[in-house]
Amino acid sequence: QLNVNSQTFYVPKEFFNPNKSSSYISISQNEASYPYSDVSRGFNAKEVIKIGDLKKEINFIYETSTKAENNIGNIGLLIPSIFQTDVFPFFTSLKKANIINSYTFTFKYFSSLSLIDTIYNYQKQNKPIGAFIIGDEPHNYESNKNVYNENEYIKIGAIYQFDGLYWDINFNSIYTISKNDNNSIIGDFGVKWAELNPNIGFIFCTSIYFNTIKKIFFSNFKEICKEKELGRYHTYIECDKNENFMLDSFPTLYFEHKEFETIFNLTFEDTFILDESSNKYIFIILKSRFFSNWVLGSPFLRKYQFTFNTDSKTIGYYKSMNNNKNDKDEIINDDTSDK
Repeated sequence: QLNVNSQTFYVPKEFFNPNKSSSYISISQNEASYPYSDVSRGFNAKEVIKIGDLKKEINFIYETSTKAENNIGNIGLLIPSIFQTDVFPFFTSLKKANIINSYTFTFKYFSSLSLIDTIYNYQKQNKPIGAFIIGDEPHNYESNKNVYNENEYIKIGAIYQFDGLYWDINFNSIYTISKNDNNSIIGDFGVKWAELNPNIGFIFCTSIYFNTIKKIFFSNFKEICKEKELGRYHTYIECDKNENFMLDSFPTLYFEHKEFETIFNLTFEDTFILDESSNKYIFIILKSRFFSNWVLGSPFLRKYQFTFNTDSKTIGYYKSMNNNKNDKDEIINDDTSDK
C-alpha cells in the first residue's frame, strides 16, 4: 500500500523469500529494529525489481515482523527526513537508480470505475480506485495544461481506498454564481484552504458551508429533496427523480486559484449522481463534523488531476482525459501510445 506517513519501501516475509532470489543483497547481516518506521524488525537490503519497463536495484526492507495489522507491504511516499537515517528512503533509492529526477507523483482515477461505485464502497478496503504514477512533470505542461504525454511517467500500481493519501491546497475563494442575474455571486464561502483526498468518494464541508449550499441550491425543492444521515457524523441531500426536479438549474460551484490562473468548477453533473436502484439523485457534497473547511474527494479529482512535486513544494494540474482502457489494462499494460 502507498503511505504518505512513511518514507520506507518494505516487503513482508509472507510475499518474498530471499533464498529464491539470485540478486538479493542483505546490507544488515543481523535483524534490526526500525523505530522511525512502521516496520518493527527486518533486514536493510537491496533487490533488483521491475518498475514499468525498467529493472533496477532498489533499497528496501525485508520485513520479518511488523506493527501493521493487515500487512501487505509498504511504499513510503514521505520525502526523506533527518529522522530516519538507518534505512535508505524509497524516493532516494529511485533517484539513485536514475528512475526519477525529482520527488514528483500524480494520482489518476480509473476512468472505468463508476462514481457511484466509489461512493457506496468508500469505507471498504481492497478496492482499486486508481493508479499512482511517479516521474517528472510533462514537458508541455506550461504550454498546454490540457495535453500531456503519459509515457513520461512510470506507473507503479493501483491505489486502494483509505491508503492515507491527501494534500492541502489554498484557494483564493470558493463561491457560487447565479445563472439568471448577470453572473453575480450568490454564495461566497470565503475560505482559502481545502484538502485534496483521492480516498474519499464524496466532497466534505462543514455545517456552515453545507447549510449555505442547502439554502442556495435546494430552497425551491423542499418537497423533493430531503437531508439524510450517513452514519453518525455525516449528512447529505437526496432528491426524487421527477419532472419537477431540474438539475440544470443548480448553480456551479467555483474554486478560484490565482497562482494557477485558474477557476476550477463543479457543475450539477459533477455534484449529483443518479442511484437507479432507488430512482434518487444523490448530492455528493456532505456535511461533516470533523473537517474545518473542505475535503475535495472523488468528484473534484476525477475532473482535475494534480501532479505533486515535493522537491519544489509545488502542485501542477491538468484536466483529466478519459480513455477506454479497463482497470486491469491500466495496472499491467504500460503501452500508453493511444493517449
